[in-house]
Amino acid sequence: MQKYGGISRYFFEVIKGVGKRQGFETQLPMVLSANLHLKDLNHLRYSQFAYILKGFNWLVDYINRYHTIRKLATNAISFDVFHPTYYDTYFLPYLSGRPYVLTIYDMIHELFPEFFFSFFKTSANKEKLAREASMIIAISENTKKDIIKILGVESDKIRVIHLGVSPLPSDCDMDISIPDNFLLSVGQRYEYKNFLTLAESIREILMRGNLSLISFGGGSFTRKEMAKLRELGISDRVISLSGDDRVLGYLYRKAIAYICPSRYEGFGIPVLEAMSCGCPVVSSNASSLPEVGGDAVSYFNPEDKASIKEAVDRIVSDKSYRKELIESGFVQVGKFTWEKAVEQTAGVYKEALAIAGPSRV
Repeated sequence: MQKYGGISRYFFEVIKGVGKRQGFETQLPMVLSANLHLKDLNHLRYSQFAYILKGFNWLVDYINRYHTIRKLATNAISFDVFHPTYYDTYFLPYLSGRPYVLTIYDMIHELFPEFFFSFFKTSANKEKLAREASMIIAISENTKKDIIKILGVESDKIRVIHLGVSPLPSDCDMDISIPDNFLLSVGQRYEYKNFLTLAESIREILMRGNLSLISFGGGSFTRKEMAKLRELGISDRVISLSGDDRVLGYLYRKAIAYICPSRYEGFGIPVLEAMSCGCPVVSSNASSLPEVGGDAVSYFNPEDKASIKEAVDRIVSDKSYRKELIESGFVQVGKFTWEKAVEQTAGVYKEALAIAGPSRV
């Protein structure tokens, strides 16, 4: 799994939370992980690695699959329910009739195939796992709707469990150089994330005032992105930064607003993170984002540059509106907790055991 990111955070919280519940025990059959959240769970046996040469992630995946298969095939681990972290099917021949629960985060590969390499097996694997799973967890109602529509899976084995939001460090000051006034974008900048459309839409806003746009966590700008920013004349106003949760929390608390221009999200954890840090949110009205943001977000049409510009312009110029969104955000974020997600996930495990038969309960 990634060092940080939604899936890494999700499984950390599930493993930690389910492990605290009476009658539940969690095991991690893999031997290597980059997930920096897991280091706080002392009962897990695995080796932490913080860095691997680019292009060699396949080696880590191979090692983890090998050890997991060996443990499953030799019954070296005893378990009742298997919960894969992603969509690899390697474990299926070794479950020996035991149930598995599949979490489906989104249907991005199916809805935007043009943005992914054709040799990726994600969609095919996801469909196979979804059809054979005892139970499916969808992280939003929108994702459930897409699963039913695209995969044709029956709705009665899908449970919607919203993710929670983890508190970010609240350091008052950090030794990093950032602009005095900036808007914040968080996460990867894949095509469907709409980052360059956002930059183009708010070009005039950035140019007319002492304002910058920070992209956090998506890595350095690509050549294509740099060329587009130069063409727009805002390459000095758009900044790429990376760091840990301390840096992210600091940026949320300093930003004028967090902007999510994505055309599709399975959930949208940064929306809740921003709210929890008192950062007003301006977001696309697509997919699951209104489901997560509720009435505490200023929405725009991600396909309409004028709509994006109008929403961002208002948040920049109207201080009282920003305050209103901040207050609404604190209320909205309270509706999403990991405690609730863990309780519901444990319930799904019990349902999967019941489906497997009395010998498994």
